Amino acid sequence: MAKLIIIGIDGMDVDFVRDHLDEMPNFRRLAQRGYGGGLYTVFPSDSIPSWITIFTGIPPVDHGILDAIDYLQKDHKAFSVDTSVFRGRTFWDIASDAGKTVCIINPFMAYPPWEVNGYMVSGPVFVSDGKEASWPREFAAEIPIPSMGGIVEFPTKQTLDRFRDDSLRYTEDQHRYSLRLLREKGPFDVFFSTYLTLDRIQHFYWRYWDRDDPTYPGTNPHEGVIPEFYHLFDRIVGEYMDAAGDEYEIMVISDHGHGRRCTKVANVNEFLRRKGWLKPRGGADRLLSPRRLLQKTKTAALKTLDRLDMVDFAHKVAKTVPKVRELKKTSFLVDETDNLVWAPRFAGTNPCGGVSINRRICEEQGRDYESFRDEVREALCSMRDPETGEKVFHWVVKREEYVGQGQALEKFPDLLFFMKYEYGTGWDLFGDLVAVNPTHRKISGGHKLRGVLYTSLNVDGIDLQGDEIPAVVDVAPLVVDTLGLPHQPWMRRVGHARPGAPCES
Repeated sequence: MAKLIIIGIDGMDVDFVRDHLDEMPNFRRLAQRGYGGGLYTVFPSDSIPSWITIFTGIPPVDHGILDAIDYLQKDHKAFSVDTSVFRGRTFWDIASDAGKTVCIINPFMAYPPWEVNGYMVSGPVFVSDGKEASWPREFAAEIPIPSMGGIVEFPTKQTLDRFRDDSLRYTEDQHRYSLRLLREKGPFDVFFSTYLTLDRIQHFYWRYWDRDDPTYPGTNPHEGVIPEFYHLFDRIVGEYMDAAGDEYEIMVISDHGHGRRCTKVANVNEFLRRKGWLKPRGGADRLLSPRRLLQKTKTAALKTLDRLDMVDFAHKVAKTVPKVRELKKTSFLVDETDNLVWAPRFAGTNPCGGVSINRRICEEQGRDYESFRDEVREALCSMRDPETGEKVFHWVVKREEYVGQGQALEKFPDLLFFMKYEYGTGWDLFGDLVAVNPTHRKISGGHKLRGVLYTSLNVDGIDLQGDEIPAVVDVAPLVVDTLGLPHQPWMRRVGHARPGAPCES
């Protein structure tokens, strides 16, 4: 059976690769050998649920890890993932249990490493929290491990150069380390190394590269950083291909795509309030309510700071001032236990999100749950941007119709939606239905539905079930197929973020 090198590149976007394929000879060479194209992510399109699905073939509706991290919360570093949910069920665990040799480097969220038939090296969720570790434990002392880990702090405008230099160094250090293990400790049946720096670079440098971004500052010293990293990863892929020779098949994957982050926010809770379905807490619907005044003051301050390009100051304030931190929570103005319907902070300020319905209050008000869910869906589909007149939502669907049935279905909001890419979910009340996204300058790149799958393998055997391209849920089954191993019962092809049925025009 074939041996396999898997290169994970967080956030690599299929459209960017295709648009620059003439500058990426190794991706072009790989596509000519096998397949080169898109790979649907999961819903919500976040790295954490997507990588866990890649590792296991378990859709989010079953594994239930839907978390995202809000850097503006002071306690965001308290975040952790329970690895027992997927430990023992990853493609490298399946291979190890079958006697195959593996080398697994920096799998996102899979920390600390565990026993495998070979080597496993990973870093903590946050690069500043703890040390890199290995299995076997003593292996970390044999070959020093470079800096690894998932998440870093935001750069400021003053530290963008250093952030770029550090990201280059982390990438090159991990690549040299990975190639050393491949050459000195191999061959392996499965070799997997995940690089996390491209996603960070696109989040923070997008507006400096994208001339169509409304916050593009004009010619600037950072506009070549994103193409620089794509060219770097093309070279890295080429060096893996050279090291592989005829002994290995190659697979390059990403967990989601990347592009311009939403420049506007659609305040879904305000829309629901105007429909009469959402009641603000603590008497905030009164004109002179302290909560209402504080909310409106925050909104005005963020708008002003954005207009003055003082986003670093706003970010610092939001992390340190208690009242501002409190305003970041949906519960500041919306009591989820005592409201008929609301938009939770399910997927952050992104096009994908959802609306939750309180069944108990439905019954108390004499409403039929399914009829009311249809009514809310139709209302959302009709929501328009007052400035342009265009519809905000691309699609709105019932959760079970989109992600399928599973043991974690109740973790999803009752309705799921995807807005057009220029919009993201906002939670302000008592203001405009659609407003400028005041955090776009800080995080100008955002996740898209299609990452990449470039591989020397023949992927014709993947059952697309009516979809145009494979999905991240297909990766683990493809790996075990390549190794000649059986699929596991937990591998189900549901829950990926394919396009939904559009709202009627």
